[in-house]
Amino acid sequence: MSNPEQVSPSRWATRISALLLLWLSCLWAGAQTLIQGEVKDAVTKASLPDVNISITKSGQGTASDGTGNFFITLEGKDSKAKMRLSCIGYASLNVSLDSLLSSADKFFTFNLKPSPIELQEVLVKQQKISPEELLREVIQAIPQNYYQLRFNMEFYSTIKLQQQKVEVFQVETILKTYRKGYVSNAPHWSKIVQKRAIGKDPIKPWIDKKTGMKYSIYNPGFDVFGPDNLTFQHVLDPKKVKRMNFSFEGISVFDSDTVCAIRYGRKKTAKEDSEEQDEDSNGGVLYVAINNLAVVRNSISFHTTKVDIIYKRHQGAYFPYVIKTERLSKQGDTVYVLTNEAILQKIQTNDVEVIDYSSDNPEYIQYNEIFWAKFKPAQQLKNE
Repeated sequence: MSNPEQVSPSRWATRISALLLLWLSCLWAGAQTLIQGEVKDAVTKASLPDVNISITKSGQGTASDGTGNFFITLEGKDSKAKMRLSCIGYASLNVSLDSLLSSADKFFTFNLKPSPIELQEVLVKQQKISPEELLREVIQAIPQNYYQLRFNMEFYSTIKLQQQKVEVFQVETILKTYRKGYVSNAPHWSKIVQKRAIGKDPIKPWIDKKTGMKYSIYNPGFDVFGPDNLTFQHVLDPKKVKRMNFSFEGISVFDSDTVCAIRYGRKKTAKEDSEEQDEDSNGGVLYVAINNLAVVRNSISFHTTKVDIIYKRHQGAYFPYVIKTERLSKQGDTVYVLTNEAILQKIQTNDVEVIDYSSDNPEYIQYNEIFWAKFKPAQQLKNE
């Protein structure tokens, strides 16, 4: 019987070190690290909502909520990666991930320096251009700026119902969406993956007398696709551009790009002009990146509804990352203000799940206690 191989202590140490490094690398590859913080105006110290927070060299990203708070869960680590914070009207901020992960702090405050909108002449291709001409250039550039193939997005949606500025009910959902690209007549569907309701809902659902189905007024899928469709099927519809009035609002910056703000509104008829109706009640402000002619934000107002949608760049194409809607809802003689803030959590362009119908009625989604015990909004994280 042969003797076992004799291994020197130094060789054993080398082997153990190699195995330890391999184990640590595998452990880190599957590790998740939570970064949470708030974003403020560097001058006024006011909280900044809708700030785009993205991780370089990855598809990870999120946005600050209405109170300026955010959280992002990192998958793995790249020592050279940075966290980028950008917002229209502010200089972007890049922060090393190493500096955040090595810090003893659990909650970070980031200050963005304002870069206010200024009124300037708009130059495109070294030529002065009218807002109508700029919009036509934007429409032509849509195939280059917006994803043309199918994709999924996942949003965290918070719907709130207020009566006289007092919150009476809230619905939180995780919404998964599907879109067959930013092409004409492309189908788009959505489904609620998780739901949590807080408070007692004062508004009764509508019931179909034939089927007995209940339909809630809370529809996060509509609030996501509605603003997106308003941007591309109304404001950026070549046939409708000539029916609208446009004016330059000013110049600012967003994510290292020069951004032009264009105010738009539907042209009044002779009758409407004589009745002196408010043009701003059916219009908004469009923000265009001059470098590549991409729309990065659209703020819309019509009747009693307000909509704000902001886009961010991911792998060379733009996707919506913050969508806000506000409208009135009535139950009997009581008027409520219904708001929805949907923040993008994930973009998926590979292994896309095809959703062929919308199942985003919260009435039929069950509460998952295990999921919501782990999922914590930014404001709650801050207070812990």
